[in-house]
Amino acid sequence: MLSLGVDFGSTYSSVSAYRRDTNNVEPMLAGMAAPHIPSVVSVKNGVMDFGKAAKSRTGKSGVRTFKGFKMLLPESPETARLRGYTGEYTPEYITERYLENLLTKAVQYYHRGTRVERLVICVPEIWFQSVRSVNARAKLREICRKYLFVHQMQIVSEPSAACAFFAYNYHRNSRERELYDGQILLIDYGGGTLDITLTEINPCRDKDAPGLMEIRVLEQTGAGENADGEIGEAGIAYMENVMETSLRRFGITPPEGGFRTEPRFMRAVDRLEEDLQSMTEAIRDTYDAFGTENPSDIMDSMDEFTTIEYGGTDIPIRYSVMLEVYRERIYPVLNAKLDEMIQYMNEKKIPFMERNRENFKIALVGGFGNFYLVADQIEKKFAFSSSDRRRQGIIFNRGDRENAISMGAALLAEGIIGIRNTAPYSIGLASMGCMDDSGTGMGPSFTDYAIHYREPIRFEEPFFAKDADGRPLLYYLSEKGISRIAWSQSRDLSQARVDLIRPEYEDRIRRALADSYGMLASIGFSLDGAGVVSVHIQLHDWLGRPIEGRDKIVELTRLDDLLV
Repeated sequence: MLSLGVDFGSTYSSVSAYRRDTNNVEPMLAGMAAPHIPSVVSVKNGVMDFGKAAKSRTGKSGVRTFKGFKMLLPESPETARLRGYTGEYTPEYITERYLENLLTKAVQYYHRGTRVERLVICVPEIWFQSVRSVNARAKLREICRKYLFVHQMQIVSEPSAACAFFAYNYHRNSRERELYDGQILLIDYGGGTLDITLTEINPCRDKDAPGLMEIRVLEQTGAGENADGEIGEAGIAYMENVMETSLRRFGITPPEGGFRTEPRFMRAVDRLEEDLQSMTEAIRDTYDAFGTENPSDIMDSMDEFTTIEYGGTDIPIRYSVMLEVYRERIYPVLNAKLDEMIQYMNEKKIPFMERNRENFKIALVGGFGNFYLVADQIEKKFAFSSSDRRRQGIIFNRGDRENAISMGAALLAEGIIGIRNTAPYSIGLASMGCMDDSGTGMGPSFTDYAIHYREPIRFEEPFFAKDADGRPLLYYLSEKGISRIAWSQSRDLSQARVDLIRPEYEDRIRRALADSYGMLASIGFSLDGAGVVSVHIQLHDWLGRPIEGRDKIVELTRLDDLLV
């Protein structure tokens, strides 16, 4: 049986699986030096290439190249067209083919049957905070449901998966097999995105479920694609700026439209990326020797980092230029976003600067997080010491940092780690009472609760109101749709509120039921990690039997936006 965890990134993706024979999480290499597969698709004469092969064809004659398709899933068709996604090549179609290729390679790589029993895909935390991204998650679910070789799939946030892996690492490597119980500040710096997330982990001390934990996001900020909708001051932007500055310093004039419209420029950036990844020790030694404050402090004789071929000419890439671009473009953005999170932690009186705290960890992840200047800035920001416990016990090597998200997803997929979710409130349908016996007034209203406050729930799994015998209650569907929802943030349901749904959401439900008026249905609710409410309608015949193939799901919005 094969279970897979996928870090579906906007610039790179990776896949991991848990091996029970070795008790290890194994990232997929598939003939590559590193497990990071470019999130790139190319098309020439109707033939598609994926990953590294597609990236190497960027800019060649007759080749259409598609990047950033994940981040276009929540966008309008017009926005996608402006990015070159025309005709049949929509972001949904490109995503479908890319993931299909990725998963097919994973099945072949791990040699475990012909199908994926359980798939966990990770997406940005902001996809669980923005109502606008509800459709993106829905599209991603529908794409994965098309794969006949995938049995079950789940979408989780990237910080939840990474924290699951770090908690697993902590438990596995602690002397007394302790469970991690505390907070993790996750700084995820990738090719197009900076995501900073503060999470809280509470282990469930249940003998029957030793790997179960509650992971709660307390605060999130960031920059780049996830936060701004376009590539910002992250890894790709940094490398493009270093390459462009180096070309100008060498005396090369940009073509009409700029360097970044040229295929040879993009190939030069790819080569620079390879050198940054493979020469980490040289970078560290140089900046350790000359510092990271002033580019002019670097000696001329020690200034050349590498040379990159551009149009038949070798262009020197200098440490001073790398530092100059970093100080101008990356440092201010990272500093500002760290300050936003620090302000939140100060307001909440979280003692994040205490070096000997065992229940507060700071984890730097992502490909750009391995770059020396990024790590140096964060070390200085939090005044790390050599024996600082805030960064001990959860990351043990570079692979842990780069692959934490996909490896955490693999642990979740295999059931080694489980995320326990509890309902943030009770929610159900409120029914107005009928005429009383005297015929002079309405009888009392009553509420059928589907979800109860603080009960364990699984996100995106529907819960239905039931009768005393545990059978789903049936409702008569009418043109009025669902107009009243009762909810409570207390165990005392007498404190419940009964509210009307905002008209736009009531209309959405009514349209979904337009062909089902006059029928019976059980009506349930589900929540996702951000509290987005979905209504589930299961149609029944007049004998109370479910009608197969007639279920309806209506995704709405978060509770605080849903009600009048």
